[in-house]
Parts: sequence; structure tokens; C-alpha cells
Amino acid sequence: MNMCRWRHQHTIRREIKVKIRHFKQKILMLLLFLFISLQILWAYAFASTQTSFFEAPPIITLKALKEKLDQNAGVVIVDVRGDFSFERERIKGAISIPLAEMEARYKELPKGKTIVFY
Repeated sequence: MNMCRWRHQHTIRREIKVKIRHFKQKILMLLLFLFISLQILWAYAFASTQTSFFEAPPIITLKALKEKLDQNAGVVIVDVRGDFSFERERIKGAISIPLAEMEARYKELPKGKTIVFY
């Protein structure tokens, strides 16, 4: 009889340990879900206030560019092709900053003016 009681208590202890383990796993899953949800919400909130890197820049037509140049509207034209192409053919008044050098030379661009890249 004593042995039967011991087995019953042992079984109950084992069941309690299993239930505690399952409870801990559920809590961890809930915390993980909350953490991921907060990361997604934070990323969404941050992204909605920033301009996307992949957003297409505005495009100007040739006619509109000519009008701005005729009006002396403070337009700077930047040729992003290589030096060879720039020397062969370019828009009058354009400056050359090859695309490969843009990161190093972007500070040369004037502030407060409309900049047109081609």
C-alpha cells in the first residue's frame, strides 16, 4: 500500500513538472511573439516617417528643363556618365560627377538649387 501511494505521488510530481515546463514554453512563446510584434511596429512607425531609399526620384521632362534653364531658375545639371562620354557629348553648362564617384563628391553639389542628373 505504501508503494502504491509512492507511485501515485511520483506520477503527480511528474505531471506537475510537465505542466510547469509547458507553462514556461507558452510564456516564452508569448514573449517572443510580443518582441517580434514590437519590432515590426517600430519598423513600420520608423519607415512611415522616412523617405524610402528605393522611392523613385521626380522626373523632369526635357521641355520643363529647357524652361527652367531659360528662366535661370537655379538649376544644376550633373552628368553621371564617365569622363569619356562627358568629353564627347554633354549638355551645355553640365558638370561631370561620374556615378562611381558620387559618394565621394556629392558635397560639391550646391545646396538650395534644383539638381538634375542625367
